[in-house]
Amino acid sequence: MYSDHSAVVLSISFSKHKPPRGSDFWKFNKSLLLDMKYVELLNFLFPEFAKKHQGTEDKGLFWGMIKMENIREFTIEFFKEKAKSKRDEEYTLLSEMIKLRCKLQTVYSDSLRSELEKIKTKLSKIASVKTRGTIIHNRARWYECGKKNSKCNFYNL
Repeated sequence: MYSDHSAVVLSISFSKHKPPRGSDFWKFNKSLLLDMKYVELLNFLFPEFAKKHQGTEDKGLFWGMIKMENIREFTIEFFKEKAKSKRDEEYTLLSEMIKLRCKLQTVYSDSLRSELEKIKTKLSKIASVKTRGTIIHNRARWYECGKKNSKCNFYNL
């Protein structure tokens, strides 16, 4: 008996070299301008950034150096810390919610119930902010890829 199928051999080798993270293109997240801590720190550090490049005569190059070497690095580090603190806050709230639910199963109390509702409200706000961020991120990706946004995409929010 003959078969019409042939054997296939697949060989995959994995490199120990990790590909670089992220893209070389950086976009400023303007929502940071609403964070007063960020704005105050940047205003405080800006003279130091300018002093570092004071020998640069070309004003365009001077501004480019400040933007890319100083503001970009500062912003990325600030945003990483802010994102970590938000993740930690969400984790803490989820842990508290689980503990409260366990307590409510054994002993019911109106104060525990209201505290649980407050935590749920905070988690709901966090989820709303995340959802809004995802919508904005996807719109930017659609725009960059040349696709037009339509009513079907997130109901044009």
